[in-house]
Amino acid sequence: MAYLTDIDKVSQLVAKEHQNITEDTIKEAEQALELLNASYEKTDKEKFAQQIATDKQVLVERQKEAERIADEKNKLANQKLIALTFDDGPNPTTTPQLLKTLSAAKVPATFFALGKEAQQYPDIIKEESDLGNEVASHTWDHKDLVTLSPAQQKQEIESANQLINKITGKNVTLFRPPYGSYNNSVLCQTDLTAVNWSVDTNDWRYHTSAPVVQNVATYAHDGAIILMHDIHQWSVDAVPQIIQNLKAQGYTFVTVSTLLDIRNGGAKAQQVYFGR
Repeated sequence: MAYLTDIDKVSQLVAKEHQNITEDTIKEAEQALELLNASYEKTDKEKFAQQIATDKQVLVERQKEAERIADEKNKLANQKLIALTFDDGPNPTTTPQLLKTLSAAKVPATFFALGKEAQQYPDIIKEESDLGNEVASHTWDHKDLVTLSPAQQKQEIESANQLINKITGKNVTLFRPPYGSYNNSVLCQTDLTAVNWSVDTNDWRYHTSAPVVQNVATYAHDGAIILMHDIHQWSVDAVPQIIQNLKAQGYTFVTVSTLLDIRNGGAKAQQVYFGR
């Protein structure tokens, strides 16, 4: 019957619009919906209209979010930006302390977490993300990737990435190779973006906070990615002074993804970034 053909056409267009919500697909679905005028088509028409109305609201919210992000980028474009990054966690003792410091100072950071630690402490990973920080893969258990086979490289990177994204409910596409060690094979095993650093605090060498604070003070610069570890108590203890010093110098703290968006036009897959 003709009306069944009409309903099927509208159904396909609404489904197409729902999969790709744009002003054009919504308009196309609405125009087709107008053709359903018979009384026996009323129920179907109401159902399709409700779906389109819901998707219109989704589109509005997406547009608002895109505008918010664009406004944020514009505000940050001419500021001195810096990204704090923390590797090898989470640690059940030191990481929660660090999160309290960052939250109190309203400073976002990027955590490059190990998959095996994320598996053991998923609640900390979730808290990191929920507080506005970025959480990304530092591989599963910190093997030097260039010493592994391609299949092993992929497993190390992707297994941690997938677990962390599942815990946070986000799709972070960054990873940090252990020891900063990578080659072309490592980059080609994944569509993720490799991130190293431009300021190494060498915090693992010390047992007090003072040299960690001093290394940041000496080498910090606009666009820098600072390497620290949230598994060392002295490193976590150094963070309040580091934040205070950098704020006094006019720095704005951002996640690595935000830094790359502002300064590099976004992170590119199979590339490696160091910060400027």
